[in-house]
Order: sequence, then C-alpha cells, then structure tokens
Amino acid sequence: MVYNHKITIKDIPLAAYEYVVNGKPALEWVRERQDVSTHKDSGITNDANGWAIETMKNARYPLLCFNRRLPSAWRLWKLLMFCLN
Repeated sequence: MVYNHKITIKDIPLAAYEYVVNGKPALEWVRERQDVSTHKDSGITNDANGWAIETMKNARYPLLCFNRRLPSAWRLWKLLMFCLN
C-alpha cells in the first residue's frame, strides 16, 4: 500500500482488509483520512499531517494510527474466522 510518496507499506496480509468499518476496510478508511483535500463549497482544507504537527506535535501521528489499525484488523479477522468455524 502506498501511504504517501515517501512511504510504502509492504506485506499487509489480504485478510487484514476483511475488517470493515462503515462499508470500507478499516485500513482504507484510515489511509483515506490522511489525504489532503479542500471542501469545494467552504474552501476548508483537511490536512491530517498539518493537524498532527499542530495538535499532536508529532508529524508521524497519522502513520502511527494506520500502523495501530493493521494488527487490530488482522487480530479481529482471525478471531471472527475462529468463531465462524
């Protein structure tokens, strides 16, 4: 998965994408929230990296969030598969 132009995350188990939140894989949901976008009507820019630096005082915060979701998604999928079988 390409996180940004400098960071690529490799070897993500496909099963990690089985954990879905609001109709999307949780990993995609977190990654999409990191995209810089500007609301066309209000002109407000959503920039998770800017927010992380300003609020959390940590430019790596968005990537840390993503990395926390990866093991959670994987563990939950394994638990669900165990319960369903």
